[in-house]
Formats: sequence, C-alpha cells, structure tokens
Amino acid sequence: MQNNIPPSPSEKKISEFPSVSEGKWESLSVSSAIFTFVCFSAVAVWILEGGIEQGDVWKIQIFTPFGVALFAGVTYCTVNWRGKITTRQADLAASQLRLSERESKAKLLQEGAKLLGELGKPSHVSAGISTLAILILSDDEEFAVQAMNLVADLVQREMASSDDHVHREEAFLALKKGQEIGRQSDREIR
Repeated sequence: MQNNIPPSPSEKKISEFPSVSEGKWESLSVSSAIFTFVCFSAVAVWILEGGIEQGDVWKIQIFTPFGVALFAGVTYCTVNWRGKITTRQADLAASQLRLSERESKAKLLQEGAKLLGELGKPSHVSAGISTLAILILSDDEEFAVQAMNLVADLVQREMASSDDHVHREEAFLALKKGQEIGRQSDREIR
C-alpha cells in the first residue's frame, strides 16, 4: 500500500516562481556580452566592407535598434547576476549577525553565572542577577530558561533556609518577570 500523504513544507520546499542561480546569470551575462561583440563585429564588417558612402546610412539605421536591444540584454543579465550576489552577501551577513548575537548572549550568561558565584561581594551578585534578568526578558527562549535556571539555583542554594536574604526580592522579581512573559525555569524552588 502506497503512502499518498503529501510531503510537509519542511520536507519539500517549492518556490512559486522560477529561480535562476547566480552561476547561470553569470553565464548568461558573459554569453550575451560575447554574442553582442560578435554581432557588432559582423555588422561593422558589413557596413565598412566597401567603404562608407553617402547611401550607406540606412545600414546603420537598420542595425541601431537591434544594437540597443543587445546592450539591454547584456545589462539585464548583468544586473540580475549582481542582484543574486548581493542577496547572497546579505544572507551571509544576516547569518553572521545572528551568530554574533548568540555569542553575545552566551557571554552574558557566562558573566552572569560568574557574578552569581561571588557570594562574598553583594554588588557582584546583584549585577549577576541583573545580567541574567536581561537574558530572561530577551527574545531567545533557550538563553532565557538557562538564565532563569541559574537564578533559581541561587535561590535554592542560598535562600532556602532563610527568608531574610539581601538578594531575595531581586532574584524573585527576575524570575517573576520571566514567568509573566511565559518563560518557565526547569528548577523547582522549595
């Protein structure tokens, strides 16, 4: 029995419009330029064959619109080729920017965790909670959950035995803000 279920969009991506690759536009640009050069050379030989006389202007007038069309074809192919190159470069730049943003968030997470570990320096712990709160409220849920886990670990480790802790309100506020936007820590605080 055959499976007649169509593939999902992630399995098979079909464009509504035909797509010509960058390499094909390059080939078309070079080919059209060579074709235009050959045509102009042939016409120049035809016009200049017996010398230019008063009555030969009609030859030039006949070829002029075709020459303009050939140059337009070369320009069209070259512009499309350059457009494909620009699109590829923009996609690469966007990809690198996303990678750079993730690296920045990873460094923030690392710095926040390091600051939370300096329990003897209350200002460092406070800075660590604030740094992690930035990640908790960011648009990257993976880093947000990890940041919430670090704050929850601090609460569990340092505040479980006492309700009177310097950073209690700050830590709970960071976790509450994350919860308000739908983030959930993997930890249970007791």
